[in-house]
Amino acid sequence: MSRFNKAALKIRDLNPAVALHHLTTALKPSPFANSICKKPPTDMDDLRRRADKYMQMEELAEFRNQARTETAAKPEKPTENNFWSRPKELASRERPPRGPRYSQYTPLNTSRSAVLEQALTSEVLAVPKRASTPPRADTTKSCRYHRNRGHSTEECAALKDKIEDLIKHGYLQGFVDRSNSSRSTHWSDQPSSDI
Repeated sequence: MSRFNKAALKIRDLNPAVALHHLTTALKPSPFANSICKKPPTDMDDLRRRADKYMQMEELAEFRNQARTETAAKPEKPTENNFWSRPKELASRERPPRGPRYSQYTPLNTSRSAVLEQALTSEVLAVPKRASTPPRADTTKSCRYHRNRGHSTEECAALKDKIEDLIKHGYLQGFVDRSNSSRSTHWSDQPSSDI
């Protein structure tokens, strides 16, 4: 995209339709090229916006592959110490605690629901497999991320962690609350302590 932009700037009175045509025919076969062929961009701004989304998706995929490679390279523990290989009775007593992975979260300038919508739209976040609603769950609350009932999207610990991961990797920067730069967490995200 940067090479194309440099070349396009050198051509005086370049017709945008001609520029779009030459760019789309010069693309190597890829999901981005397929997307452009299926739905041609309306103008150069639309093309740049879509290219940015695909670049973010490729960077995220590369990050995930790198994380998988690092995980696979770690030596595996002996089978008797593996949590999943233990008998069910023992595993249920020693189940790792659920809850947030971070002790502090980056303050956001909008709701987590709005961040989720944008992350899904820009395809930097995939919705996990639909979770079933737990028995005796609070059915007045629903989670858009898990697509079930029992907790709200704003309370969702898994979503908080995913958003924090994406922010730490350079995504969703437009949702970071920069007005409270001296404060690194929301008070509501910190565990309460009894005095």
